[in-house]
Amino acid sequence: GIMAFKDGMFHADPHAGNVRLVLDPNAPGGAKPVLLDWGLIREITDAERLGLAKVFHSLANFDIAGLFDVLESLGFSLRQELLNDDLKRDLIEKARGVVKDTINRHKTRENAREELAEFKARLNRAKEDAGME
Repeated sequence: GIMAFKDGMFHADPHAGNVRLVLDPNAPGGAKPVLLDWGLIREITDAERLGLAKVFHSLANFDIAGLFDVLESLGFSLRQELLNDDLKRDLIEKARGVVKDTINRHKTRENAREELAEFKARLNRAKEDAGME
């Protein structure tokens, strides 16, 4: 959060192999992080930071309309004919579950994979029903 919201930097792959610590007795905690793999780091604008904050706010408050409004303002192109109210509610419920801090990361990943597969299947069915496949 600090990297994105305070410093305006976004790292798309912040796993332990891409972060090292340099000991610094003057730094909080006695060390400073060093980020590796700069090909996956991008500076984000104030508007993008605000948009990202709105995404988390919408998820935390179960605000379906707010989530899809902010995604559109961030440049996501959403095909409205595929995004009916039931699909939107289901998507935000699943996405909101991902940001909860109540289960370990392995279970979160497992849940996310299952839910993504389920969501893709629903999208494919919606496409078929709309005569798009």
